[in-house]
Amino acid sequence: GDFDDYHFSFKVVIVGDGSSGKAALLDGEGAATHATDADATTAVGALSFRIKSYELNGLTFLAQYWELPSSDRFIKMAPRFAAGAAGGLFCYSVNDRGSFDRCAAWVGELERTPRFAAVLVGTRGGDDDGGGG
Repeated sequence: GDFDDYHFSFKVVIVGDGSSGKAALLDGEGAATHATDADATTAVGALSFRIKSYELNGLTFLAQYWELPSSDRFIKMAPRFAAGAAGGLFCYSVNDRGSFDRCAAWVGELERTPRFAAVLVGTRGGDDDGGGG
């Protein structure tokens, strides 16, 4: 799709264990939020990057989703990837208490990010990237 014509754009980071279902969350959100059919996904190393456009009240919003791998080294690098983000989705599996507990490490790294809205998301889980969880 064409992502050149939009009114607002924003970046969202998605973090959590490999078992947290974060990839499935992003794959399934289109139907629930009326995203356009046009989207783009790119993987850089183990980092996934997706763009989706949304329309609301005649305005077009461009969302950039940055899904970070679950490995410990990415937890420490998370503030770099979160720079400029409007917020983040902290994902955990409702079937895995450990994945919920490990969200604290992500929160600890990202809580000092300026103007960053954090949302805790419980999912039914899944194997996203095979790492860390």
